Amino acid sequence: QSVFSLTSSSRLDVAIRCTADTDIRVRSSTVATIHVDSGGTTTTSATPFTGPGHDESWQSYRLPYVQDLTGVAVDNRWTIHVDETNINDARFAQREPLCDENGADFDYMSVQEWTIRGANTHPLHVHTYPMQVISDCGDHEDGEFYDTIVTSKNLPSTPASSSSSSSLSSYHHSSHAKCKVRVKLIDVAGPVLIHCHIFQHAEQGAMGWMNVVGGPVQPNEPRVHHCPDGSLDCDPVPPPLPLCS
Repeated sequence: QSVFSLTSSSRLDVAIRCTADTDIRVRSSTVATIHVDSGGTTTTSATPFTGPGHDESWQSYRLPYVQDLTGVAVDNRWTIHVDETNINDARFAQREPLCDENGADFDYMSVQEWTIRGANTHPLHVHTYPMQVISDCGDHEDGEFYDTIVTSKNLPSTPASSSSSSSLSSYHHSSHAKCKVRVKLIDVAGPVLIHCHIFQHAEQGAMGWMNVVGGPVQPNEPRVHHCPDGSLDCDPVPPPLPLCS
């Protein structure tokens, strides 16, 4: 792939494999020049991903938080439904975390598989951990990592008609709910913010946070407390955030 599309406020990390010297351009500006060592392969069909369908793999140096998750065992599955004023029917609350399907927090170093709904009209943005697309996430390329997911624009975030439980159940298991991503909760634990990337919707309640437990957490102290009068230490240390269970 040589052309990439980004949503607003997103970033792009690219692993590049070249068979000859080349320039990397952003629009018309050269941002990097790559010189290729002699003695390498000239194969152009190789891929950095492993597993079925990837017969000719190559290994780039990938940081632990973006290692390929397509062929690894999943520790936990969770469905995230993003709406205009809530996530999973819960409006943002500073003292109420989002919990998984079992009402539990999320384990540090676990591999999560999340099914995302509603991201056709409410882009899902996750802080701290990049999401690897597994399947059916619109224009996002399978196997690539993203911090924001936007699915196909022509899919409704809720059923067009009928709010009966049977209709909702059928909808939740239809093609509208097939966007799957995987996330490894690595490097740091603690509260993680999730929100609709339309900031007006986030302010209206389409925002939440989850607890990643069992790993290293950034301490509240030491830190500098700046007061309105210029003095220090007028800001009390906040109490610990509650857990799901």
